[in-house]
Amino acid sequence: MKKTWKPKRFIVSFGKTIYIMIILIAQYLLVGVVIACLLEAVVRWTGQDIKGAERVWMIVGWPLMAVVFIYNFFKGMS
Repeated sequence: MKKTWKPKRFIVSFGKTIYIMIILIAQYLLVGVVIACLLEAVVRWTGQDIKGAERVWMIVGWPLMAVVFIYNFFKGMS
């Protein structure tokens, strides 16, 4: 027997899914802001400057930016 969605249950289920997605995206961006602030503090400490577009990419792509930063940090130490 094929299960069909009743309109009321589909809307409630869809609403919960959207709510969970919004929470996950908000958490991802919040962590991105914190990581971007830490990375920017270290970059400014070295005497470099960060432009507006770089800040946006650090917030959105923080996992990649953190990995690149750590890799280059250890590469520069050796």
